[in-house]
Amino acid sequence: MDSSSPRSQIASALLDASSPVPDARAPAEAKLAQWEIMPGYHAELMAIASDAMQDFRLRALAIITLKNGIEKYWRKTATNAIQPAEKDAIRSKFLGFLVEDQPQLITQAATAISRVARFDYPNDWPNLLETLLDAVLHGQLPSSSSASPHVFVNGHAAASREVVSHNALLTLQRTVKELCSKALPASRRRLEQLAPSIFTRISSLYFPTVAAFTHRIPSWLASPTPAGEHHLAQLLGTAVLCAKTQRRLIVQGIQRFHRVKDTSEFFGGVLDHLELIELRPRIPPTSRVHKHLTSLILTIGKLYLDLQKHHLVQFVLCPRAMDVLAFYWGKIETSTAGGPGGGAEQDGMYERFLVQGLMLIKNVVKNPDLSPPQDDQSPDDPTTELSQARSLLATLFTPSFIASLCRVLVSQYLRLSREDLESWEDSPESFVAEEEADHWEFNVRACAEKVFMDVVAQHQETVAPLVIGMLGEVADLGPSVDMPPLLLKDAVYAAVGWCAHRLYDAVDFNGWFRQKLATEVQIQGGAWKLIRRRIAWLTGCWVPIKPSKELDRGLVYSVLVSLLRTDDDLVVRLTAVQNIRLVVDDWDFDPEGFAPFLEGIVDSFVSLLGAVEEFDTKLRILNCLTVIIERMETKILPFAQRVVEVLPSLWAESESQNMFRCAMLVILTKLVTSSREQSMGLQPFVVPLIRHAVDKDEPQHVYLLEDGLDLWLATTQNTSSCDANLMGLIPQALRLLDYDGESSKKALKIFETYAVLDPANFLQQYSFPVCSALATLVGDLKPEAANIITASIDTLLQAAWSASLLPQVLDVMVQTTLLDKVVQVVVLGEEVPWVLVGYLALLARVAIYDVSLFHHLCTLVGQRCNPPQAIIAPLVVSAIVDKMDAVGHPKRRKLFAMTLATVLPTNHESIISQMGAILAVLTEVLVEIREAGNDSLVYWTEPREDFDDEETLDCTRRKAMMTRDPVYTTHLSQFVRTKLAECEAINGGAEAFARNVLGNIDPTIVKLLQDNLR
Repeated sequence: MDSSSPRSQIASALLDASSPVPDARAPAEAKLAQWEIMPGYHAELMAIASDAMQDFRLRALAIITLKNGIEKYWRKTATNAIQPAEKDAIRSKFLGFLVEDQPQLITQAATAISRVARFDYPNDWPNLLETLLDAVLHGQLPSSSSASPHVFVNGHAAASREVVSHNALLTLQRTVKELCSKALPASRRRLEQLAPSIFTRISSLYFPTVAAFTHRIPSWLASPTPAGEHHLAQLLGTAVLCAKTQRRLIVQGIQRFHRVKDTSEFFGGVLDHLELIELRPRIPPTSRVHKHLTSLILTIGKLYLDLQKHHLVQFVLCPRAMDVLAFYWGKIETSTAGGPGGGAEQDGMYERFLVQGLMLIKNVVKNPDLSPPQDDQSPDDPTTELSQARSLLATLFTPSFIASLCRVLVSQYLRLSREDLESWEDSPESFVAEEEADHWEFNVRACAEKVFMDVVAQHQETVAPLVIGMLGEVADLGPSVDMPPLLLKDAVYAAVGWCAHRLYDAVDFNGWFRQKLATEVQIQGGAWKLIRRRIAWLTGCWVPIKPSKELDRGLVYSVLVSLLRTDDDLVVRLTAVQNIRLVVDDWDFDPEGFAPFLEGIVDSFVSLLGAVEEFDTKLRILNCLTVIIERMETKILPFAQRVVEVLPSLWAESESQNMFRCAMLVILTKLVTSSREQSMGLQPFVVPLIRHAVDKDEPQHVYLLEDGLDLWLATTQNTSSCDANLMGLIPQALRLLDYDGESSKKALKIFETYAVLDPANFLQQYSFPVCSALATLVGDLKPEAANIITASIDTLLQAAWSASLLPQVLDVMVQTTLLDKVVQVVVLGEEVPWVLVGYLALLARVAIYDVSLFHHLCTLVGQRCNPPQAIIAPLVVSAIVDKMDAVGHPKRRKLFAMTLATVLPTNHESIISQMGAILAVLTEVLVEIREAGNDSLVYWTEPREDFDDEETLDCTRRKAMMTRDPVYTTHLSQFVRTKLAECEAINGGAEAFARNVLGNIDPTIVKLLQDNLR
């Protein structure tokens, strides 16, 4: 290539971008990023990739880069989309890759073609599928294909038919997969039109190919040769690609496949090919034949599973469906995969094969798609097929089969395998983690457990006696027995645990636990640790479903604590930890009964935290300890220091373990909450953690923020005083107000706790930055957010009044324009009524605290409004009267009534003109108080928030502040009477007031008001 040409520059940049040297790689990546949006760039990549004279590495880089570019820029609506002419040039060369003999290149090219097909088929590339099918079946491309110059001009020898056919099949498989993933109705209909034809033609290749393999494999096994292996691998490779293609087509593209001849024959035909699994042990594991045979068997299993997932009833009704289930059941029944032995059970592929079989059975044992209809259906209704499917399955799931299935599952599959036992010994923490992981689709024992539970749920009357009988068979097996019987005992105990909800009435767990399990758990030594661990697990299964009166919980606690001893097996101890959590986090948990064991449990947990190495394990221990602290509340106090002492070292060790640090913050939150006022001793450790967790400059804050805020809130709610360190956290909260959602909500709640905790210091130091931050929020807010903001401002006003700092704080609100914005919202009146009421309440509170200051501020702020407002106070009065029907809370209704009464002593026409409406509101509120039978001093409390704790010191402080609030201390009828008298005096005395003011008001309102003021 010309070194100055664009193609040469792109080639050079591609090579440099893959360089291990950063100084060469970074500039090249920047160039490619710059060029990728330029016209012609992707066509040049195609030219490089399709040039067989180029270095293989360069061609591979080019096709990979092109594939990635297609993802980003091929869609017509994409920014900097590839232009149609350039697309045409690229498409014209794609099929030339079908003659490639480099697997890496054709794999990438096939993927790229499939991506293009997703966008362009059929509109811009209508002949793609037909061309690929012809190449698959005939091993050659059309004469018009660009493959010819690719083959001969660039020096390729003519590609063999096998290469072209294989490459075309790979490309077709990728393309069909891509087309099947399209979800738009038009795309689905087009696929359903194409699928039958493609399916039939691929079947015509698949069956002869497998037949050829079946015919040739015996002679190769008798006399293996490299050439024979190569040919057999080619045959199986073709069969695998065919099967993968057919799987997509039959599942996604063919409706009612069980009634279509080709698909139903394929369904049954591939079942016969599963018998090839018997050849695997005779084929060398390193052979490509072994690899492809494994892939074929698992692909057939995926086909059946996908059909069950998407078309379960059709699967059951398909000819030979029962044969499919019988085949897999036969392999499951004769396998030893559940036991510790050599052979097939050690083969990862065979385990996946067994898992597929178990899942196929599980899907027809219990499935909502097989549930009977809720009402009678007409004979023509499609659900008649459902009835046929249910009848077919009823012939399979007979009581004898169910019994055989359960016995096989328990005796062969619920047993710990050799790998399980080795994992137990080599990596106890990993073993416990695997036991708790929910990955049953990938593990044969976990899958068998799911199947067993579904069978029990559907056939309880058959399974319950069987399990109880098996329990009796292993009851007397002691520690002197060999490993196989011990593993069986463990498996039977596991079965009893898994079906605890179904055996609830059939098993006297309390008697069994007291007479048998509590004795067995004391046996030490050797392999008996399997049973000790299983007993700990059993308690977690049974205790939550047994009422307290039927269970000796004290004995349960004692047994679990005994399994935490430091000299016990680590797996046993960790299992006990997890099941203590289940026992404690139970509806019938009794803290008093658990208290005697608390010290031993805390000590054991702290010891375990030091004994284990994996942070995931430490996390599980911490989570369990958190539940205990939460349920035991103040009873944890004597032992809280032991927990706290271990936390600093854990924090220091876990710098990169964000989830673990979150758990530490949570447990500290529970400790602070449980300790109440005694939590002040934790602050030297807690405050720095809070600062780190909520600091936006710390990268970890994205993980720690929410839990850090919870800890901060709990700390301020439960402390009795506020030192400089705790007060110094406030700037961090100010930075969080621009966050959406819970973070800003909690930050505002934290401001409130500071204002109630130490109003003088908080307001003197931070009223200006807090009000400035709030001013930026007031205005264009969602209703829920506006309510939270107004509630926080209301708390600040109450705190300022209680600390005799109201004038100073209001001055700050004026300086920061916070008050201006509140008034602006009221003047505009555009908010929904219940939000506007919140803003009105702020002005109302100022009025009842200091009416002169209220009028002064209204005048001052009115002058600064846009446009200026000369009479703000009357507007506030008018808004209160207008929105009173939107005020539901009794406390706020009393606040507004007091505000209206407060502004009565005036002769200003703007107020006097509203006297009728004002007196009507006052009368209404006074009547409500009298009818409720409550003294007017009653101060109704606000509803509690989710994170409010009524036992905190913060709650006590708020109640104390409430008792000093005028809305609480004022007798409303006396207050109204006094203000009316003042108004009379200002307006010429009682007679003149009655004549000039009351005379213009509805006499009924006046009479009712007078009656309620007596």
